[in-house]
Amino acid sequence: MAEQHDGPAPIGGPLPSIQELIAAQASMPRWTPPDNYVARGLPPAPELMWDDEEPYIPLHDGYRITPYRATEADYEAVERMSNHPSIAQWSQMRPYPYTRADSLWWFGMHIPLQRASAAALRSDPAALVTHAPVMVIRDPAGRLVGDVGLEAHSGVLSLGYALDPALHGRGLGRAAVGAMIAWAAKHMGSQFTANAQVVNAPSNRVLAGLGFTYVGAIHEPWPEQQGGGTREMHAWRLVVIR
Repeated sequence: MAEQHDGPAPIGGPLPSIQELIAAQASMPRWTPPDNYVARGLPPAPELMWDDEEPYIPLHDGYRITPYRATEADYEAVERMSNHPSIAQWSQMRPYPYTRADSLWWFGMHIPLQRASAAALRSDPAALVTHAPVMVIRDPAGRLVGDVGLEAHSGVLSLGYALDPALHGRGLGRAAVGAMIAWAAKHMGSQFTANAQVVNAPSNRVLAGLGFTYVGAIHEPWPEQQGGGTREMHAWRLVVIR
């Protein structure tokens, strides 16, 4: 049966400040990759499927990865999710607070690129593309509950992802990230990188479990709007051989 989900997790009261989010991390333990960690690896590469003109990658229990939709529901869902403290505290490039202007800019940048890639893949299912045609994790009712992004830099794909906190701990994030990487390895490139803050244990476990190789700890400059300074990150790398 599909999981029941009543939409993005609500946020009660005023949003915490960036300083409050940073302070909350001070008491979190530093995650260290265990020596005996066994990676389950990537799933088989999924095929891009079509719902009329919209491409999607199927996940379990009716969830899927689709393009962004220029709708009020998608704008509101992205804004609500991005302003949730448990997402905002980890986000290096996602603005906080996240406003309607931010969502309009983000959708306006990605939707044309997604449509161009979708058109190329509809014409030739084996086509190579530079931008993923799908990024949005949707629940069985079609609601936006997360995103998985890949950005190309000199032939290497940089991974970023977020998931509605109400769905954490169910394996959905790992399934979506794994499916996206497995698909992209056929159509975008075989080298992937990802960074996760050293105190963000769930994200580090996702990357380790998918077979990423731990590179080491790095210090990344943080945008001023996100609190400035630097954050210690675990750096990960994956090369997919098909």
